[in-house]
Parts: sequence; C-alpha cells; structure tokens
Amino acid sequence: MYWFAQSTRSVQQSTQTFEGQPFAWMEASLQTTSKIPSAKQEFIPQETLDNPCDITLVVDGGKKFRAHRRVLSKASPFFERLFNSDMRESHEGVVRLEMLTERGLSDILEFIYTGSVQISTEENAQYLIVMADYLLLPQLKTIAEKNSIEKLKFRNLFSTYYLAQRYRCEKLFSVTKNHILANFTSLTKWGPDFMNLSSKEVKMWIANDEINVSAEEDVFKIILSWINHVKSERRTYVFELFSEVRLNYVSVDYLRNQIATNDLVNDNEGCMDLVRDALKLKDSKHCTHLSVKPRTSLQVPVILVSDKFAFYTDRWRLHFYFPNENSWSSFSFAITTPRAKEVVSCHDKIYFVSQRDKRISRYDPLSDRWTNWPYEERRKLAKVFVANEEIYALVSYDQSCCPMCALLRRWCGEEHQSFITKFKPDLKWWEWEDVTSFNLGSRVKMCVVKSFCCE
Repeated sequence: MYWFAQSTRSVQQSTQTFEGQPFAWMEASLQTTSKIPSAKQEFIPQETLDNPCDITLVVDGGKKFRAHRRVLSKASPFFERLFNSDMRESHEGVVRLEMLTERGLSDILEFIYTGSVQISTEENAQYLIVMADYLLLPQLKTIAEKNSIEKLKFRNLFSTYYLAQRYRCEKLFSVTKNHILANFTSLTKWGPDFMNLSSKEVKMWIANDEINVSAEEDVFKIILSWINHVKSERRTYVFELFSEVRLNYVSVDYLRNQIATNDLVNDNEGCMDLVRDALKLKDSKHCTHLSVKPRTSLQVPVILVSDKFAFYTDRWRLHFYFPNENSWSSFSFAITTPRAKEVVSCHDKIYFVSQRDKRISRYDPLSDRWTNWPYEERRKLAKVFVANEEIYALVSYDQSCCPMCALLRRWCGEEHQSFITKFKPDLKWWEWEDVTSFNLGSRVKMCVVKSFCCE
C-alpha cells in the first residue's frame, strides 16, 4: 500500500538561493566593486525669455534650484496645493525643501521635466521612494521601486523590507520578504541589518513558518546571537523570543546539553518551564498529537509503504522513502491494521478508512501514535478525498445497499442518489455530515478531481 504524507526531518540544505540564483551570487554581491559610477551631471530646468523660471527651491545645504510653478503644479498635487495656498513661500517665490538633498532634487526635477530619471545606486533608489511618496509623485515612486528591486543588496534586505512596508511598495515588499525567508539563516549571520532589528521584529520573523532553517536548533542559535550582540540590554527579551522556538522538534540531547545548560535559559524560570514541558512531552506515552507544526523547510515529502511479516501474525512494518534524498528508513509495530482500501493524508497524519470494518484508524508519524474510531454508514463508500484540510467521501445508495435491488438481484429501476459527505470526528466516534447530493446514474466506477479556478 502506498500513500503520500508529511514527516519532520532536519534536512541540511546543500544550496541556498537568492532570487533563484546560486548562493555564490549573493556572496559576490558583498564584494566591493572597483567600478565607481561617474558623477551624474546636475539637471537644470531650461528657461527662456517667453518662459522664465518663477520659483526658487532651496535644499539642505542651501543649494538653490530655479523652476516653473506651472510645471511643478501639474506634476505634483503637493506643489499645486503649496503654490495655491496663502503660505509665505508661495508669495515670496522661495520654497525651502530641507528634507531634500542636492542630488535628490536634481533627480526629481529631471523626472518632472523629462518623464525619466537615471538612478545609479540602491541607496539613491530608496531615497527617491521616500521623497516621491512625500511629494506625491506616484510614477517616480514606481520607477524607483523597480530600480530598487533590480539593485537589491543582500546586506540591506531587512532595512529594505521595512522601507517597502512603510511606504507601501507592494512589489518590493514581496520580493524582499521572499528573499529573507529563503535565506534567513545566512542573513542573520552577516552584517548589522538583522542585529539592528527590534525584539518585536525579531519575534515576528522567528515565529514565521516559512523561514528557511536546516533544523529548529538554528532558531535558538539566532536568538542567542541577537541577544549577545547587546547582551546587557537585550537579555530581558529571552523568554519572549525563546517562546517561539518549537522545542518539540529539537532533539532531546540538544535540549538537555545545549539549551537547558545555557546561562540565559537557565536563569529564566519561564524558559526552563518550556524546556521541562518539551522533555515531558517527548517522554510521554499518551501524546496523541503535537499542537505546533514543524516549519515548512523542515517538512519533506515521504512515501510510506506498509507490509505484514506473515499472514499468521499481527506484526506490521512501515517503510519511509524520502524522495529528496533517495533514502529509506523502516520500523515495525504490532497492531491490528484495518483492511483499508482508502488511505488519505490530512494535517500531517495518515487516515486508514475501512468500510468493511466500519472503522477509521489514524497514525500520527510525529508522535508515533495510533487512534481508532468506529463509524456508522450503510451507503457504499466510493472514494475518500481531502479538500481544504478536511476529509470528505463520495457515497451512494447503489445496488449493493438498496434493499429492493438486493431482493430482485438486479437494478430496481429507481434512481439512487449519491452524496458528498464530510467526516466529523468525535472523541469516541466518527459521524457523517452530508454536504450535497446528486444523481450519478448507473455509473460503476468514478473518481474525484480537484479543480482550480484561475482568474
């Protein structure tokens, strides 16, 4: 018998990627380049006798730029409201923009007058995002965002992510988030970007299911690294961050020899309570499920095969094949396994559905536990399937369960309704809840296919 399931296994990632490229690309981006961009010529709006400049813009440092009110007002609601107001700047013809640099205003004027701008660096692109947002220049903001994506640097991913979040740059936000999740462990080891995050921000990242780690122990090491960076100030956040380590997926040896003996953990009673609870759960013989799932990077597809030692015994074996590693592992168990033709995987557990025995058996590979439920259902069970993380079945009143068909030993001539029904587990029993009904006619074989609607 074959089926697919999910299992937890610490898989050492041999290659990490950054925007789909080998990790070496990321390392190369950290090297200092010998090519220094040539100085960009300052943009100066052209004026004529018929169209003289009528406004002076003053930036930080006192540099003055002459421009046209009409052109600025047409390009930006910010300037339009400023020039149409009773503010002193409008009457005097001098506007002080001390939040802008000389280079920044030159780029902004270039865009306003020409519709394009040359952006040489990532820092320049991010600066223009901020200024374009302030001056209400959405097209310039879009150009700067696209440019920032093209010039992304590994060392600035966290700061760029939060800039994109603050200034509502959806594409830049999505790209940086995906890069951070895919390269999380490496990012936390290099540069000040991660070390400068607040405790709230660190907690948000380590709580994420999607961060790429080779083992749950990595999360604990990352926390220690961040705290030890400014230990005197950050040690108060030990419990807050340690609570996000999924200790159920940390090895017993590491829990006892590395975590429990760590000074920061050992000196915090709340942390030690979490360690003791995790060890108690690992030693428990009554654990039926784990409430917290492993992170996505620690879940790997597994093909399971079950077989019986001999017909005269109740001893069975489960064989696990890991396709990503092309490896096998096996273990045996003594249990009366249901004679099930329907096996499905849901919430990382395996369900054996046996209509002959009127029983559902669940195996939890994370806790290595079996649970059995009887159920009542007189209709024919044609197919069991999983949708939206719930178990459904296609059932019908066909000739095998119709009293009149059984009496006549042939089709009685009446329509036999079919149903989609949902399994509803109770503590000691499984019930059925019909979702919809329809007439499938006299079909003998059928299947269930999931469909996806793409707009």
